[in-house]
Amino acid sequence: MDADKAAVEIATVQLSYCSIRSPINGRAGLLLVDAGNVIKNNESILSVINQTRPIYADFSVPQESLQDVRDSMAAHKLRVQATLPQDTKHHSLGELAVINNQVDSTTGHCCCGRVFKRR
Repeated sequence: MDADKAAVEIATVQLSYCSIRSPINGRAGLLLVDAGNVIKNNESILSVINQTRPIYADFSVPQESLQDVRDSMAAHKLRVQATLPQDTKHHSLGELAVINNQVDSTTGHCCCGRVFKRR
């Protein structure tokens, strides 16, 4: 009887090493490994997980408007709106989170980031 209890306990411990958990919530993409592949801890990428809450999006602002955006951001939180070209009826509201410290010399635009908290 003791041997059976020990066998169950060993199996439970071994089973705990068979689970893979993501550190973030999101949607998994295609599997990058197949059954039978040899993988190593902290070296093998099994799948890419895209975070869905919140969503971070980048966009560009023309260099001429950059100072106005910075002044407004210093005064209060800036709300931004995003829509998909194929679905203009629905939009997401977010807030401006960051302004890059460089202007792209080829386009004259500065990259900004916004956060959309999805429900």
